Amino acid sequence: MDENHLRAELRHWYNHFINGAKALNQNKTIYPVYGFLDGILNTSSIIKSYFDVKYNQDIQAVSADAMHEWMKTNTGIATVVIESIVLATLSTLGNLFSENDPALYQKTFFLPGNIPAN
Repeated sequence: MDENHLRAELRHWYNHFINGAKALNQNKTIYPVYGFLDGILNTSSIIKSYFDVKYNQDIQAVSADAMHEWMKTNTGIATVVIESIVLATLSTLGNLFSENDPALYQKTFFLPGNIPAN
């Protein structure tokens, strides 16, 4: 493969990637996905921070082991699942709606004022 062919191939894939990114930005489809992933990642950070504070020791393995043991219990599983769902939902909703929308409250909580009168 010669150098010109390689450059043309790289340019093609670069343009394909840029056009895809522009389409995601224009359609606003990437923001709810980002919000969902952000909520999931925040869950693990919050739980890790709690165990780091609770087991304030020089050895990181103590808090990590305690967190792992707690997450294997029924209470730990339920807490992680519920916290993940709540944070992912709130973060997704936060990325879905605009601050300047006058009917934001109605849209967020699906109130009847949002239903068109047809």
